Order: sequence, then C-alpha cells, then structure tokens
Amino acid sequence: MFGPMARIAESPNYKWWVYVAVAVGVFLTVMDQSGVNIALPRIAEHFDVDIPTVQWVTLGYVLSTSVMLMPMGRLADMLGRKRVFISGFLIFMGAAAVGGLARSYLVLIGAKLAQGVGAAAIQANGMAMITEAFPERERGKALGMYMTIIGTGSISGPVIGGLLVTGLGWRSVFFAAIPVGLMAVAANMVVLKDRNPAGTGASRGFDWPGAGLSSGALVSFLLAMTNGHRLGWDAPPIVGGFAAAVVL
Repeated sequence: MFGPMARIAESPNYKWWVYVAVAVGVFLTVMDQSGVNIALPRIAEHFDVDIPTVQWVTLGYVLSTSVMLMPMGRLADMLGRKRVFISGFLIFMGAAAVGGLARSYLVLIGAKLAQGVGAAAIQANGMAMITEAFPERERGKALGMYMTIIGTGSISGPVIGGLLVTGLGWRSVFFAAIPVGLMAVAANMVVLKDRNPAGTGASRGFDWPGAGLSSGALVSFLLAMTNGHRLGWDAPPIVGGFAAAVVL
C-alpha cells in the first residue's frame, strides 16, 4: 500500500472508513430494489406488458440476488472479499447500463437478473467486511449500523425512484446507479485492504453440485411462495414447487 491507502489503513478511524465505503454499495443495491418498483407502471406502458408480467423485473432481481448470496460468499472465501466485492459493483453497473438502454422487455429482464448477481456479491461480503474492521467489543454496534444502511436504502428507494421517474423517465432509475457505483468502486479500491483468502477451506475449490442444489431449492421455494396466492396453495405447480425445494 502507498500514499492515501497507507494513511487510511494506519488511521485509528480505519473502521469508519470501511463502514462508509461498504455502506455506499449496500445502500445502492437495496435502494435500487425498492426504487425500481416505482418505475414499473411506466415500464409496463413502454413495453406494452401487463402488471403481473412487469413484476418480473423486481422479482427476477430478488430471485437472482437470493440464489447467488451463498455462492458469492464462497467465492469470497476463495478469491478474497475485496476482489469479489468490487467485481459485484462492476457487474451491477454494467447491467444497469444495459437495462437503461434496453429496447426489449427480455433484455431488461436479463439486465435485472445480472444486477442481482452483482448485488449478491456486494451484500454477501458487506457485513463480513464491516464486522472484520470493528473490534469484537463493538461487533453489535457494527451489525446494527449495517442494518441501518439496509433500512435507509429501503425507505429512500421509492422517494428517489419517484423523483427520477417523474423528472427524467424510467430509464434514469437504471442510469443513476452508475455514478454512485463508480464512487463506491473508487472508495473501496482506496479503503479496503487486500487480504489473503482465510482458512484451509479456501483451497478446497468451489462446490458446484452444492451450489446448484441450493440455488434450485431456493428458486423453487420462492416461486411457489410468490405464486401460491394466485394459483392456489393446493395447485399442482405450487405443491410441486415446495416438494422440489425439500428434495433439492
């Protein structure tokens, strides 16, 4: 490390530098999730799709994020948290650009699925990096402040999303994530320390069958829960979805 990186790393307030750097990313992913909901009616009108169909914009994002949380956490064990964390931002921003420029609804859905992968890389490692930076006696405070970021992002998303959609159109909700993401990447590049993958488990490789099974189980369960009220909880697809989740 050199220059600003060395000074920050040696600062007695290093834990707060880490908190701010991580907070920007976690806030962005949570705010995006709730902010895009405000744009759904405009998106439905633009692509001429109904509301149940356009809801897959947010549902796909949530599913992708949920499914990828455990694999991204494992990749961080193998490759290092800083590398996976910053890669998550790059994926998130690239997908935001594709979503903002999308000319078809399927491209938009694909962009949101990719954004979910980036969000998972950010969220799976944010809490770990904050708790790692704080001393053990302040671990509870650190976790409480991390959850404050999530709550603030959830509340701010509809407000910010509404302002953007009203003033600049629905595409601005996607484009707005890019400058914030660039600031977050710059901050994390400077603040976060490069750490070697921890523990002997880091050398065991990636458990592809386990990742596939856990992802399939989670997708089956979430889809069944999401559509149960519409199709009926005793409908064969819903019962099959729950059964598949248990088997997987």
